[in-house]
Amino acid sequence: MRRASIWLFVVLAVCYLAGTRGHFVGSDELNLYQTTRSLYENGDFAVGFTRNVAMGSDGRYYSLYNAGLAFLALPFYALAGPFEALLHGLGLSDWVRSFSGPPLGSEPMRFGGDIEIWFVNLTNVVLTALIGVVFFRIQLLLGVGARGAALVALALGLATYVGPFSSGFLRHPAEALFILAAFYFLLRARREPASGLRFVWWAGVMSAFLVQARIAGALALPGLLGFYAYDRWQKLAPASNGADRLRTLCAAAVPVAVPLVLSALVHGAVNHIKFGSVIGYYAHGIESRFGTPLLYGLHAFLLSPGASLFVFSPLLLLLPWLAREALAEIRAEWAAVTTIALSYLLFYARFDDWHGLPSAIGPRYLMALTPLLLLPLGRWLERTGRVGVCAFGALVVAGLVVQFLHVAVSFGYVYHHENYAAYQPPFGFIFDLADSPLVAHFRALGSTPELVDSWLVSVDRQDGAGRVVAIVTVLCGALAVASWRLWRALGALEQPTGRRHAVSHDSGAEREGRGARGRAERPAPRNGHGV
Repeated sequence: MRRASIWLFVVLAVCYLAGTRGHFVGSDELNLYQTTRSLYENGDFAVGFTRNVAMGSDGRYYSLYNAGLAFLALPFYALAGPFEALLHGLGLSDWVRSFSGPPLGSEPMRFGGDIEIWFVNLTNVVLTALIGVVFFRIQLLLGVGARGAALVALALGLATYVGPFSSGFLRHPAEALFILAAFYFLLRARREPASGLRFVWWAGVMSAFLVQARIAGALALPGLLGFYAYDRWQKLAPASNGADRLRTLCAAAVPVAVPLVLSALVHGAVNHIKFGSVIGYYAHGIESRFGTPLLYGLHAFLLSPGASLFVFSPLLLLLPWLAREALAEIRAEWAAVTTIALSYLLFYARFDDWHGLPSAIGPRYLMALTPLLLLPLGRWLERTGRVGVCAFGALVVAGLVVQFLHVAVSFGYVYHHENYAAYQPPFGFIFDLADSPLVAHFRALGSTPELVDSWLVSVDRQDGAGRVVAIVTVLCGALAVASWRLWRALGALEQPTGRRHAVSHDSGAEREGRGARGRAERPAPRNGHGV
């Protein structure tokens, strides 16, 4: 299990590294980077003047955003200096420019040209690859065979809206990772009751990290905590009285409550340091920022060519069949996923800035829903027929094309090139297929090559094709070795001696209520959830 997870991580990370930009394209990224730099260099949170900042009580500027991702990026920032010194020591000083990239802007609005920026951009390469690993482990917990679990994890990481976020420094990969990780540990606690509350403590820690990374991640807490409370209630002795049940539930709440309370205290302390208020600057007036008509927002997120979940993650078109599979197999888990999805969808459908532009195309505020909604994919794929497999393959290909368009062209450049800011009606291009962002990205690939934006393209423009060939050779070698080792590790998991069967977690009433389809004979899982 561990070996397969490691090599799956390497495969995804190498693919993401090949597509990274190596610089920032939006003020949100620059804002977080300056917080990381200030923490490392000065030990405080002050930033240069960019967007989404406010003046603190000491007269300096501070980011309005949580500092969680900035803290996560500190190890990557710390690696930049030693790596640069190593290159100079090896006589490869000209390679420093290859990693730094061309200078973009000037302080305090410097978006590229520093090796520290390139390294900090690796933060989301790692976090996004970890999303694929956690998704893979959840598939195994749900009884999917090892190779099937790896296949759908690779599909999630490379052919859905999750993958492109590895190329920048936005907070959404951290948000998605911590939601998925909290769900994973709650699922393990449900499937492995003998482990006690150990996994619940881990779920609490992941939930605490979630709200540190992005305060809006608290939208997932009702679904996660509701799922945990339901599981605890099921495990109570039927003969226990009301007082005993209440005491047991209160004790069970401690592993989740303690990390969340500590996280809230940290959040308040950081806000007080920056703005002299535990609530923070960003929360003031937030209630007045929900003027978007609900049906308008829902139309954008579900049906528009420029912001639909189904356009940017074509695999989600399988959702009706996945939901049917989930309702037959994992009702409680699917209820939690549905709760989280509805919380996000209804919240952001009314949000004034529902579009999230121009930081990224697509429904970026809903990115964290993609891995959750695809959780039944592995079980469905193992049981579907030839038509289903063909549909899966076609949607993966479509998803790969969409993600390539997303990554290959910088939307920040396209946004200005297409003059979207002056579009009438405002944001109408999201609903007009001919002017929608993906179509504009496709046009840019052929007609405006200067808008093509990636680290490898920058290296080619600066240092020539020879250096690109050298980098690509190393990446391809690493990918080949990691893929081979992953295949072998998956084969070991598929061996009969390595099988471990999932522990049944449904109550008797649930099993009786599944109906004829749920009681029909199903193939036994080829691999369990052993870790």
